[in-house]
Amino acid sequence: FWYHEHIVGYHRRVFVENTGCQQEETFIYYRRSNRTQEVMIKAIFFCSLYALLNVSGAAIIKWKLKGRVLSSFNDWFQFLLNVQVIGAFVIIFVSALVMFKALSTANFTFVIPVSAGINFVLTIIAGYYIFKDQLNMASFIGFALIISGIILLSINNAQHA
Repeated sequence: FWYHEHIVGYHRRVFVENTGCQQEETFIYYRRSNRTQEVMIKAIFFCSLYALLNVSGAAIIKWKLKGRVLSSFNDWFQFLLNVQVIGAFVIIFVSALVMFKALSTANFTFVIPVSAGINFVLTIIAGYYIFKDQLNMASFIGFALIISGIILLSINNAQHA
């Protein structure tokens, strides 16, 4: 019995009664190992955590910018020294650390589309519910096309992980 990533197989010798000789058979079948599934679950968890932190930090910054225009150096300086804005930057920095962890658990071509997709969905939700952004039919069609593409990429990359 041998094992290599998600190719599982075994070799056996079978005695065929009528002929008195042995026949060798090799069976190879494909299945996803439990370890691969665990890796994908961890990667999806870290991608989700990354997106949640990233969108939260960006939403805090956007909230603090509400009704403000940063036109002078003094405006920028005061904005950047705001405790909530500093906290938002810390949250975004932590999200980058979580992304590093996600990238260390799975393939780049799996982690980036999945994290981008989750980030995209959370951004749309935050924009709609928190900031009252207006979405029209074209927005929903574009949203559906982007998410469909991300899902197709992720499924393809998960099968080759």
